[in-house]
Formats: sequence, structure tokens, C-alpha cells
Amino acid sequence: MFYGHLHPLVLHFPIALMLLVAVLEVLPTLTRQQFGSGYGKAKRVVLILGAASAVVAATMGLTLASGGAYEGETVSLHKSAGISVAVLAVSSVVLAYLTQRGAAFRGLYGTALAGTVIAIFVAGHWGGNLTHGSRFLSGAAPEPLATWMGEDRLAVLKARYNNDSYAADVEPILDEHCLQCHGPDKQQGDLRLDLKDAALAGGESGRPAIEPGNPLASDVIRRLFLPRDHEEAMPPDDRPRPSDEQIVVLADWIAEGALFAGELSGAAGFLADYLGSDIEPADETAVATLRDAGAVVASLSKDNNLLSVDVSLKPLDKALLLDLLEPLSKHIAWLDLGGNSIDDDVLDMVANLQNLTRLSLENTAVDDKMIRPVSEVESLVTLNVTNTRVTADSFASLSQLPFLESVYAWNTETTPAALDEVRTALAPVKIIGGATLSLPPPERGVNEVMEEPIDAAIDE
Repeated sequence: MFYGHLHPLVLHFPIALMLLVAVLEVLPTLTRQQFGSGYGKAKRVVLILGAASAVVAATMGLTLASGGAYEGETVSLHKSAGISVAVLAVSSVVLAYLTQRGAAFRGLYGTALAGTVIAIFVAGHWGGNLTHGSRFLSGAAPEPLATWMGEDRLAVLKARYNNDSYAADVEPILDEHCLQCHGPDKQQGDLRLDLKDAALAGGESGRPAIEPGNPLASDVIRRLFLPRDHEEAMPPDDRPRPSDEQIVVLADWIAEGALFAGELSGAAGFLADYLGSDIEPADETAVATLRDAGAVVASLSKDNNLLSVDVSLKPLDKALLLDLLEPLSKHIAWLDLGGNSIDDDVLDMVANLQNLTRLSLENTAVDDKMIRPVSEVESLVTLNVTNTRVTADSFASLSQLPFLESVYAWNTETTPAALDEVRTALAPVKIIGGATLSLPPPERGVNEVMEEPIDAAIDE
């Protein structure tokens, strides 16, 4: 196993050498210069050393994987990519010598070398995931690169929704300090900490890594307080320990029952805070223009760049509304379009508000057909369709929204009986509405605020 543990050291040699060969191959073309025979000999030496080190690194990696500490899909992908690097690198050496016998092999050599470089990047990506966690690169990547790399935004949102305390506070600490060795891809000492049952069972020591309600009896906490040179101290002395504040978070989490993701459904109000955590400030000119048109625009908080936009007090012409909201599409979290003239174009725009959590369409001519794009707003938490033309069919189309908590539906064209059926079908989503009120829905195309407020005092 000592031979296998040298893999992280040796793997850097083929990376550097094979990339250097690729640079040496394209350098004459880029510089438009001809180099002497010594240049070609040096290139071949680097190529041979690169291929040899690739074979050594691959065999070391296979030896390390055979120890049983690593398993899972990521390991398999990294292993396949590493073997590909070795095979393609050796093929490049063979084809490089064959090019001296005939130009026909030149294209094959270039293809093999290009494939080696690509395989190096793929193997490096999966290897980085094993060492630093699965979101090490994709988690920091900007859109749309993050999506291309497999960063599922909806999955991340769901994780935080299912248990905001664990996902927001505990999981990042485990991911940074623990899961590289005790996660889905590697279980050093037969210990896995990202699954509750595995964490409670513990590893080779026979002690529970986490004992809900008792942090001092939990091996995770005990090992964090051992001297750095102690053989049971965690993390190992070559990795940074959690800060004192992070250890307190872990201890409090265990003391409160060690609830993992999905065990406690929290309020979805935190979604806007999470969504706005990496959003740059909105364009000041666009905000000022929207305010000058009569909209009420405010930041959600001093630490959040997402916006609340209320256009219900002074309804706008549809074309102007679209022009004013489009520059702020990433920043709008709360939107009130009450009383405005709503059509398909406006609701298509709403569907593109990727950080929208609250939407009010109160006092508009929205009907079942028009409201369909709203079902594409994955982050939507609250919807108000009071005094509109929607029926029970609209509520059914909203059932796929993962974070929807409440729908305000007074004075719609849904009958009380149908509304009761919807409540049962969409539970635990709250359908807040009741008997049809006396105020009639507005006519299509009306662009006025309803003068008479809806009396919403009727209890369900």
C-alpha cells in the first residue's frame, strides 16, 4: 500500500510532461520558426518520460484503489480516465516514432497526443473531486459553466429546503474537513459521515461517530480535541482542523439531535437569502428608472442584493413593464404585478425570473392558459391569484413546484368543492381561499388598480 500512497505525488509528473509535449508540438506553428534536430530529440525525451510516468502513476492509483478505502462512481471515472492517460501516452510514443517512417502516422500521433491532454483534464477533475469534494470546482464555477459541469442548482436548493440548518451550517463543515476521507467516494477506516445510519454505526473503532443528543460521546467531537500528533486525531495533521466556531456548530447540531438533510422541513423564507448570496448588485440606473415609473423597489436586506418590486400601486403599460423589468431579471425575488394588464408575454418574462420566490397576480385577467409559465419558476414559494380567472386546473399545474408553500386564491373561478379537492391533492401546500366574493374579476386588458379592496376576512 505504500506504493499506492505515492500516487498523489507521482501523478503530477505526467500532467506536466505531457502538457509540455503538447506545447512543444504547437510552438513552431505559433512562432512560425523552424527549430533544429536537437529540438525534436528533446521533445521525444520529454514524451517518453511523460508516458513512463503516466504508466507508473496509473499503476500506483490502481494499487491505492485496491485497498478498499475508495469506492463509488467517482473512483471508477477517475480510474478509467487515468488508465486512458497511460494508454494514450504510450500510444503517442509509438506513433511519434512511426512518423519517422511515414507522414501518414502524423495525424494519428496528433490525435493520440490531443486525446492524452483531454484525458489528463478529465482525470484531474475526478481526482480533484475525490480529494476536495464533489463540488470543489463546479461549486465555484459561474453559470452556465456550473450547469455544464453538473452543478444541479435545483438539487442544491432542495437540499437547503429540506433542512436549512444542516445544509447551510453543518454540511459545508463536513464537506471541507471530513468528507474527503469519509464521504461517498472514500471511507477511510470504514467510516462514512454523509449518511446518518453510517455515521451512527461508526467505523473500525466500534464507537459511534455521532451520538445524537450527546456531542461529548460522539467520536467526531472527541477526535477533534485530541493533540495533533495523536494517532486518532482528526483530521490528519496535514489537513486544517475546523475552527473553534465550526466545532461549536457541530457540537450544537449533535446536541439538537443530529438531523441530516431531509429530516426536518424548514421554512422556505431562507431561499431568497441563499439565492442572493452570490448575486452582484443590481444596475443602479435600471432600479432608478423603474422607481421613476412608479414602482416601489427595495432590497430584501442590507446583505442581500435581491429586490422586492411592487408595480401594483401604479400599473404600467405592458411594453414599458417588460422593458423595465428585463434588466433586473436576476435580481427580482418578490414581484407584485397586481392590477396590471397581464398577457402571455408578461408571464413568459416571469418564467425567466430564476430567483423569484414571491409572486402576486392579484386583480388581473390571468386565466388557466396564461398562468402555465409560472409552473417553470422553480424557486417560487408564495403565489397570489386572488381575483383572477384561474380554476382548479391551474393549481394542478403548480404541483410540480418543489418549494411552493402557499397559494392565495380568494375570488377565483374555482368552486368551493374543487378548492377542497385541490387542498387535499396539493397538501402540504396551503391553499388560502374560500367562498367567491362579490368583487368581479377584471376584464381582459384592464390596466387599472381595483379601487375597492378585497375583503379577505372570510375564514377557510
